[in-house]
Amino acid sequence: MMTAEQLKASILQLAMEGKLVEQRPEEGTGEGLFHQIQAEKSKLVKEGKIKKQKPLRAIDEDEKPFDIPESWRWVRFGEIVSFRMGKTPPREDLSFWKRDIPWVSIADMIDGGVVVKTKEGISQGAFEKKFGSLISPKGTLIMSFKLSVRSVYKELHADRETGC
Repeated sequence: MMTAEQLKASILQLAMEGKLVEQRPEEGTGEGLFHQIQAEKSKLVKEGKIKKQKPLRAIDEDEKPFDIPESWRWVRFGEIVSFRMGKTPPREDLSFWKRDIPWVSIADMIDGGVVVKTKEGISQGAFEKKFGSLISPKGTLIMSFKLSVRSVYKELHADRETGC
């Protein structure tokens, strides 16, 4: 008998391989979608909203973990999204920590939630000097690898907080 976790993993694997639903030509191809994404990224570069990225190395056959439908295309993550690593202005420089621009930190993030309010803000100077005046627009997916550690820590110590 299959456990719930095994069923979930099986469904996810079938979806990644394009075997969960019928592939319909009228829905387009991975190649077409890739070109639409590239056009949008070019537009955003021209508008100064994102930086132009260096071309990425092609995916070799031995890197492909499984077969996908012919209408799909293997791509590297950086070819379809614009991503950058976050950074924090030095805490010791108080001139960077004003309420001019909302600053999203791990403390503002909730599991599966949407950030609507921040506890801190940075100054216009920090924005210009540390971030080159690039701001993440509304609707941006913000991920933190530290958040998962924090969540695990909370779960591991939940018994102490509740007295169990």
